[in-house]
Amino acid sequence: MFNQWIRNLLESICAHLDGDFEVKPEMRIAYKNSSTGKKVDFAILHKNKVKLGVEVNFYTTLGSKPTEIKRAYQNVNRELAKVGVQLVWITDGAGYLKMRRSLKEAFKVHPNIYNYQLAVSYLKDDLLDYFS
Repeated sequence: MFNQWIRNLLESICAHLDGDFEVKPEMRIAYKNSSTGKKVDFAILHKNKVKLGVEVNFYTTLGSKPTEIKRAYQNVNRELAKVGVQLVWITDGAGYLKMRRSLKEAFKVHPNIYNYQLAVSYLKDDLLDYFS
C-alpha cells in the first residue's frame, strides 16, 4: 500500500514536469562496478533515459535493517551518480520515528531522504529544481 502511495505521488509529480517524463516500477539500473546493477522500486525516466531511482521502505519496527540499507545506499548512490542517476530514499512507518539518530547519520552520506509527509510537501519542488 505504501508503494502505491509513492507511485501515485511520483506520477502526479511527473505530470507537472515539462517534457517527456514517466514512472517505471521495479527497474534495474546498470552501473560499472556491478554485474547486476541496482533494482529500484521506481525509476523516473526522461525521454526514455533513467534520471532518478527511488527506493521505498516502510518500517513497522526499529532494527538493524535501516542501518544496513543506509550503508548500502551510500555506495549505490555514488555509483549511480557516475552514470547520471540520482537515488532518492523514501522511508516511513512506526519504526521510522525511532530511527532519528541513524537517519541523521544517513543524511551525511545520502542527502535525498524523505518520509511520506516530506515527499508530499517538498519532492515536487525538489524535482522541478533538479530537472530544470
